[in-house]
Amino acid sequence: MKITVVGAGIWGLSTAYFLRKMGVQVHLIDMWGAGNVRSGSGGVSRIIRLVYGADELYIDLTSRAFALWMEIFGKEVNDYYQETGLLWFFSQEDDSYALHSKKRIEELGYELEELTFSDAIAAYPQVSFEGIRKVYFEDKAGILYASKCCELILQKFQAIGGHYTQGFASVERENNFSLLVNGKKTESDQYIFACGPWTRSLFADVLKENTYVSKQDIYHFAIPPTKMRQFDPSHMPVWLDYNAESPLYYGMPMHLAKGFKIAYDDRSELFSPDQDDRLPTLDRLQLARDFVGKRFPILAGAPISYTEVCQYDNSLDGHFIIDTHPQFEEVILMTGSSGHGFKMGPAIGELMAKHILKGNALPQKFKLNRFQNKIDVQSQFLPSIK
Repeated sequence: MKITVVGAGIWGLSTAYFLRKMGVQVHLIDMWGAGNVRSGSGGVSRIIRLVYGADELYIDLTSRAFALWMEIFGKEVNDYYQETGLLWFFSQEDDSYALHSKKRIEELGYELEELTFSDAIAAYPQVSFEGIRKVYFEDKAGILYASKCCELILQKFQAIGGHYTQGFASVERENNFSLLVNGKKTESDQYIFACGPWTRSLFADVLKENTYVSKQDIYHFAIPPTKMRQFDPSHMPVWLDYNAESPLYYGMPMHLAKGFKIAYDDRSELFSPDQDDRLPTLDRLQLARDFVGKRFPILAGAPISYTEVCQYDNSLDGHFIIDTHPQFEEVILMTGSSGHGFKMGPAIGELMAKHILKGNALPQKFKLNRFQNKIDVQSQFLPSIK
């Protein structure tokens, strides 16, 4: 059996890797390379965390991903992952997003603890808790070094006999399905497309109405030399400011010498990954500066040391799309990671490999037929973002 996977982001890489581990001949294709700057899986870092409200599917997938990540990293874990824990800030009394996860997280052997304000202030004096109503600490959370993780999985895939081509993929679908790589037809028994927003472009007839691409700016603030220790991972966890009055900000302590990272979750700015410049939007930059000055007063007025632009490959409801193409049974689409799919990459890859080779069912939540009814635009955090 031969399977071709298009896209060397974390989903495509993980799927190719686990298929190959299970003995299948796999051809992996990507236009720009694993972890490249245009990929939704590229860039410096991603958060991995378990809290997902009442959605146990994502909690379980993340828990499984933790175990698989550790197997992949092996003894070199510190080169790819930094465990920090995660601080959840809730600006309203409604802390159900955390509370609804608590039971399942603890069943899996992890902890989610509500902190008193006196304990939080004592532990994190670099944080201003003004306007915060509840604080939680999630112990099993941290930072994945995104591009480095992608490069590692590609190396491991090739080391066990996986075939990788850097090239341009296109499709023909007039009568039968055909995949072309650099203009030449490639034959396989199964085709898997996990190429982020380019999956949407290749299969617009199926995905255009159910997906969209948004621009997310990422900022790294320079930390004053005398305050570096307060913002390193030993003193500052990953954090997320859960504010129902969007944007929702989140960030990470100093890592990989880039600065103090913050980003926001707001899907309102549409983005073309092929045509738009990857430059920060100035009014959003000012909002981020204002937020940093409020929540981390030591950094008020701090200069920007590094910026990134990441596109979110969104489904309308914030849930993943992993399903067989409705017209071509040999084609599987993996898209709609919606800004929260990186952390689960190995678990998603394992899920797909077991689906193809062992017949394991895919979650109904990921199926395309859910879009037959009208769906409001949502994210994994907020019930509605419009």
